[in-house]
Amino acid sequence: MRASMILILTAALLMPAAAIAQDEPPPPDPAELAQTLGIVDTDEAVLLIVAEGALDSLTVGGRDVVVAPPVEGEGVWRLVREQREGIVPVTITRGDVVWQGQVRTFAGTVTVVDAEVELSGPDARTGPAVDDEFDLFGFYDDLDAQRKDEDKLAYCTEVLTRTLSEADRTVVSETCTRLQASLDAEAASTADDDSEDLADALLDDDPEYVDDAPDPNLGMLYRRDGRPRLVARGTPERLILAGVGAVGTGIATYSALFWEFRAEQEYAAYRTAERVGDDEAMTRHLFFTRDYDVRRDASIGVATVCLTGTAVALAFQAIEQRRFRKQRTALEASAP
Repeated sequence: MRASMILILTAALLMPAAAIAQDEPPPPDPAELAQTLGIVDTDEAVLLIVAEGALDSLTVGGRDVVVAPPVEGEGVWRLVREQREGIVPVTITRGDVVWQGQVRTFAGTVTVVDAEVELSGPDARTGPAVDDEFDLFGFYDDLDAQRKDEDKLAYCTEVLTRTLSEADRTVVSETCTRLQASLDAEAASTADDDSEDLADALLDDDPEYVDDAPDPNLGMLYRRDGRPRLVARGTPERLILAGVGAVGTGIATYSALFWEFRAEQEYAAYRTAERVGDDEAMTRHLFFTRDYDVRRDASIGVATVCLTGTAVALAFQAIEQRRFRKQRTALEASAP
């Protein structure tokens, strides 16, 4: 009798817990949830964040997501829609425990992220939350907005005082290092320029100092190996250009005369056919007459271009040769 009472009392004590366990709804199935949301065969991906207890903050893809307080017996379920297939950064915070990770999402499916598993996993850390609002591209935009390198370095140093992720801190630190190196190089260059200016000023005041800088006109009179030039620099090139232009002018002129002669012959034949009333011959001779006229005009255009090139090359050659002789005469006159 006593044993039966003990069994009944034990069953009565366990029944509420079993009832609660049965009343607690299980997490939704991702496949069924995708069907319910209507995202199957679409480009949209959905994240489902589940947790047993309250979450202090949730950031998905750099965007803060509002998390409602947990429902008794259900925990926290949070859907984050309008995601794209790929890697999505997620940050979950509860108290002083922070988890930051990358979640792989797929189009047309629901990806479940168990906050309890991640916050208790090895990737979670204890400490202040990383600044999720930090935008690396925005940092570069703000950095470019600073006009002076000193202001850029000050802004870069100020950003380093924030709580950043390791990747962002590395990039910002390297940027600050490059700015500092640029400022140091500029300061060293300014010091060298000041030293050179001071040395030049002292040498200019020295009566024994003689400026032995090479005369820029010597390149016009001498070759690089020191041999004197016999003609102006660039003379072979200009003469070749003039020669090619002259040959082209001759060929194009001959072609123009040739096509003009053929056109006159065809036109004479056209007039003959017109007198005898041969329409077929008239059409043929008129066609060739116009064709030869077009060829003649094209030849005249080519001859004009070639003649112009020849004239320009010869004109520049005359100018450069005159300058060369003038410099040669001046050099000979100044020789001791």
